[in-house]
Amino acid sequence: AALRPGDVMLLEIQTWVCSTGEYGPAEWSPVVFDVVENATALGIVVVAVAGNGNVDLDQPACNGLFDRTVRDSGAIIVGAGIAGANSKTSFSTYGSRVDVQGWGDWTVATTGYGALYDPLAGDLKRMYTHTFSGTSSATPIVAGAAVAVQGALRASGDEPLDSHAMRTLLQQTGTSQAAGVNAGHIGPLPNVPAALASLYGCHAIDIEPQDDINYVDTARPAKSLSVAVLSTRIADGDGADFDVSQLDEATVRFGPAQAAPFAPVNYSDVDADGDTDAAFEFLIGDSGIACGDTAATLTGVTHAGALVQGNDRVATPSCPESGCHPD
Repeated sequence: AALRPGDVMLLEIQTWVCSTGEYGPAEWSPVVFDVVENATALGIVVVAVAGNGNVDLDQPACNGLFDRTVRDSGAIIVGAGIAGANSKTSFSTYGSRVDVQGWGDWTVATTGYGALYDPLAGDLKRMYTHTFSGTSSATPIVAGAAVAVQGALRASGDEPLDSHAMRTLLQQTGTSQAAGVNAGHIGPLPNVPAALASLYGCHAIDIEPQDDINYVDTARPAKSLSVAVLSTRIADGDGADFDVSQLDEATVRFGPAQAAPFAPVNYSDVDADGDTDAAFEFLIGDSGIACGDTAATLTGVTHAGALVQGNDRVATPSCPESGCHPD
């Protein structure tokens, strides 16, 4: 009752599941499941721990209660991964119902315990530890990612996502789980910049990449204009991971007139960062760029159907200067 649609509820609780005597998601309990399902039906995003029991939630002893085709609370279930490796920890519960992962390997700092900083004995707000761990540390990371996405949507005047949509977004745009010594599915690690890029189609493009100023001579409509779509990596400080091989080149359009490229795409490392980029050629006259325009947009769609969109500045130096004329 205290929450509104789009708010995020974090469940830091686990319970014994599947008659194993080991820990798994609290929604094993029908009472908890009903509460969570009610919350997600109201538009609240629920993020819950998978548990630290190393339980396979797909095993027969779970009676299909973690099979989404049997029942689905709508919650985002979070497993514990190894920071920097994106592989499963030895203790994390796992299975197809585990949607995404967070760091759970004693590398997370938080308040509490006092192992890192404890200036005033007994003041829990000032006690810090650098060894927060388990699905208990992994799940707040995912909840934070969900809050960041909702904040961006609200700041843009858009409706926040419900729990089902948020789950799908974080799964589809996250950094894939890597193979490791511990087997079991815990899903990808959320990638907030990639999630926002998926929502808003924000990708890096460079008009006339060989020039510092992107001059567009509107007086020469038959002249070609080069527009590069850049591969980016968040590890390099870029906004999101994006590989131009994901782009369906047949869908690429540019400028106000949505011009199609008139020449084959050129795949090369345009920005000299070690990644392959895609350079498209358009005719200025086809692009629809007019005198006084200060920016132009390229759009396209990935092979998976996601929007690709980038914007770059332009200058139109051939436009006549305006003047005052007598009656």
